[in-house]
Amino acid sequence: MLEERKIINIIKADLQKRFEDVEIVSINVVPEVDEDGDDVLFVSVVFDAKERKRLDPRKTSAMARSIVPQLMSAGEDAFPVFSFIRKSEWREKSPEAA
Repeated sequence: MLEERKIINIIKADLQKRFEDVEIVSINVVPEVDEDGDDVLFVSVVFDAKERKRLDPRKTSAMARSIVPQLMSAGEDAFPVFSFIRKSEWREKSPEAA
């Protein structure tokens, strides 16, 4: 697996381009193996959208399509599965800061 910090940096850079008016509070990556034996990355993104109640679903649903080629070119073959959590709904005590 590619170093977690590198994965987070790739994801964060893409998120910042996609959501310019959103603060990325935290990104957490958990590598797992799915029921078919494939490597996956469960990616939790905590964000603060200030005025907005939610992120544009057209942009969030396209995240994997954008991130997979970037991860692959960096040497990571696991497929990312994204979860987006508003900061106001997040209860973690010690996040991996973005």
